[in-house]
Amino acid sequence: MNDDMQNLFDENSNGFQSPLHDLLVKTNFGDVTKIFQVHAFILANSSTELAAMIQKSKSEHIASKSDPITIELDDVRPELFEQCLKYAYTHSCD
Repeated sequence: MNDDMQNLFDENSNGFQSPLHDLLVKTNFGDVTKIFQVHAFILANSSTELAAMIQKSKSEHIASKSDPITIELDDVRPELFEQCLKYAYTHSCD
């Protein structure tokens, strides 16, 4: 199963767009902004704080049901968040 989760993570990192990526996470650090397409269920299961942010964003989401919800993380380095994502998906880090 870990290989399957690694494949899901790699799809996110490689910009693969899938309807299963139901969450956009926008990280902002200084002048650097990066958007990650992720699976809300996986991210919510990795952190109670992120789960609460996702739930709040879902409750405020009024766009089309096919549009992904978005959460914004300020003062978060994109490369560090990417490592957090890798851990959330695979339970391993580089």
